[in-house]
Amino acid sequence: MIEMTVRLHRNPMSDCTEIYIFSEVNGKRIAYKPVALEEQEIKEGTVIEPTLKISGEYDREFIEAFRDGINEVYGEQAQTSELKATKYHLEDLRKLLKLDKKSS
Repeated sequence: MIEMTVRLHRNPMSDCTEIYIFSEVNGKRIAYKPVALEEQEIKEGTVIEPTLKISGEYDREFIEAFRDGINEVYGEQAQTSELKATKYHLEDLRKLLKLDKKSS
């Protein structure tokens, strides 16, 4: 089994997110080469190649590592936003139902 790590770094100077992919194979640490993410216009009927292909041998490890990397950078922020939205929603419901905070 291969152990993969994905690190995301939000670079405010370039206003982009940098993604680093590493793995551990036979005791050696490996970094994957940069991939150019380029746009292309497609016309109807055009056969499109996948943007990224990942071997079935370690696709699950990659996806889990990618998820973990995203959660490190954006997860807490997203959860905090959801909790604030829920809090405001509950406050609105209290007002509509004419409940004061003391009775809850």
